[in-house]
Amino acid sequence: MPAFEHMVVDTENRIWIAVNDPDAFDEGNTTYRVFDESGQQLSEFTLEGIVFLQVVKDGKAYGIRTNSSGAQKVDIYNVTNLF
Repeated sequence: MPAFEHMVVDTENRIWIAVNDPDAFDEGNTTYRVFDESGQQLSEFTLEGIVFLQVVKDGKAYGIRTNSSGAQKVDIYNVTNLF
């Protein structure tokens, strides 16, 4: 299993990486770690379900959630409280 699943850079140049956390993966969830430009980890959190963030802007994160049958929907998260 690769260490990283997905990555997106937000408008403040923070890097959001979906990591393959075995505990979260076993439960069907997605763990993200957020780093600043120098590589310092700023935050870590787990989203319920398989969610890949596409855009992080103005305190919101927009992601694609895929359910067990393969159907996708857009999720919106308030991320201002992460930092």
